Amino acid sequence: TSSWVAVGGGFDTYVRAFAVFNNELYSFGNFLYAGSRTTSNKITAYESVSNSLFNTGSGFNNVVTALTVFQGTVYAGGYFDAVSGGSPGSLNRVAKWDSITNSWVTVGGGIGGGFNGIVNALFVFNDELYAGGDFTTANGVSVKHIAKLSGGSWVTVGTGTGGGFNDGTVNSLTVFNSALYAGGSFTTTAASAATNRVARLSGSSWVQAGNGFNFGAVLALTVFNDGFGDALYAGGGFTAAPSGTPALKRVAKLSTDGLSWGTVGTGTGGGFNDGTVNSL
Repeated sequence: TSSWVAVGGGFDTYVRAFAVFNNELYSFGNFLYAGSRTTSNKITAYESVSNSLFNTGSGFNNVVTALTVFQGTVYAGGYFDAVSGGSPGSLNRVAKWDSITNSWVTVGGGIGGGFNGIVNALFVFNDELYAGGDFTTANGVSVKHIAKLSGGSWVTVGTGTGGGFNDGTVNSLTVFNSALYAGGSFTTTAASAATNRVARLSGSSWVQAGNGFNFGAVLALTVFNDGFGDALYAGGGFTAAPSGTPALKRVAKLSTDGLSWGTVGTGTGGGFNDGTVNSL
């Protein structure tokens, strides 16, 4: 068909994104109701045979921004600090689905597990779960804007106190050429190396990916084969390289040598004159 049709009755406000697990489509975002006014609280799943949406537990008390599957279990991240109706601080910005109790449970040590700030991204790399966002601690331990799950606890990723990045946020994570990449609004690592909003994990250290970008944050990273092999693309609010040239209007492609970012599209700077690129 060439027409859009309703899916399960829709939602009362915005959907952030979708994910698939066990042949079911999960929706997550800021909505309260799904379908025929069913209370869903930020996350729901879709069953195609009945064309209906159904709840996953009691949902959450704030926005869900990320969803992934790790070792056969669904993990959610976001602004929340409890399930809907739960005690604040009992589920701190990241949770996993317990299929035995049909409920969301904590991830990481301590009361409430998780982080002291927002989780923007969840990503599985080398069979380890990574979280990126606006946090600086997990269960009182310094983890600057990125962490990985190890032995039931969140630990640092990178060198320097707290690993990760001194400032800004991590908004996106992806893998390219067998390396983990992070994009966000950060400018330096915890070890004080310049990274200019996009970085690559090299061994145990974060290094700048290409020459980075100017003041606008990187909001999305993806890998795409444009006919010349796989390439890494970035999208966000940036408009140029850190020096101001070349112009890179909100979307860019990493050069094959990995040293610089180039334009995508025609016209000066390629890309788009205004707004932001939020997803790729």
